[in-house]
Amino acid sequence: MPQLLVAGRLVMLIVGALEEAAVVGGLTALGAGLCSIGIPKNSFVQYETQVKNGKLLLVAHGTPKEVERAKDILHQHQAQTTTVYAAQTAIGM
Repeated sequence: MPQLLVAGRLVMLIVGALEEAAVVGGLTALGAGLCSIGIPKNSFVQYETQVKNGKLLLVAHGTPKEVERAKDILHQHQAQTTTVYAAQTAIGM
């Protein structure tokens, strides 16, 4: 079963996106949430697929220094991939 953990400010962003998705349509809840925080469509489609296949998705949001620290921690713990987006969001799989 796919797992996703979301905490902090991102919860409110995702809830807001879910409300908008009901109006806009065409996006899954995860896709709408990732889109709402600035993740490009081609990336969130890939993340949705990986989560459906049992991968864990971690989203970290913070200052550039905090995001870099999160990325370093993910690498130290063998994250398969990490991606940093301009909106200071780090994604790890």
